[in-house]
Amino acid sequence: MALLLKHKLHGSSKYQSFIQQCSQCRKQLQQTELSFLAPPSQRSQCRYFNVEKLLERANNLLNSPLDILTDLVPNIEPEILKTKLKQKLGWLASYQDSLSNWKQIVQMTRTVEAQIKLEGLNQ
Repeated sequence: MALLLKHKLHGSSKYQSFIQQCSQCRKQLQQTELSFLAPPSQRSQCRYFNVEKLLERANNLLNSPLDILTDLVPNIEPEILKTKLKQKLGWLASYQDSLSNWKQIVQMTRTVEAQIKLEGLNQ
């Protein structure tokens, strides 16, 4: 299933751009008060096994209300936090449509994987 994901996503310039942005974002948020929002690190060997975690994290960040994030970082003024979030994570908005498509592809592979584990391969 990871090879199927690789085949579908590796050729996509939008997905490759998303991965690069995640890597840059991780470096920018490292050792800051917003480090808990950093995307998970991508391993070079099994990166397509972990696509689901990365997409889920991005989707959760896009759908998180500002007041929840304000509660998680109480030592920053809400307006300053909003500015920092927009500056560091604003790039995610351009991938919102693609995230839902990629998530559907991942869900499809997980469903096929579960079916094969339960039923096995047959004609």
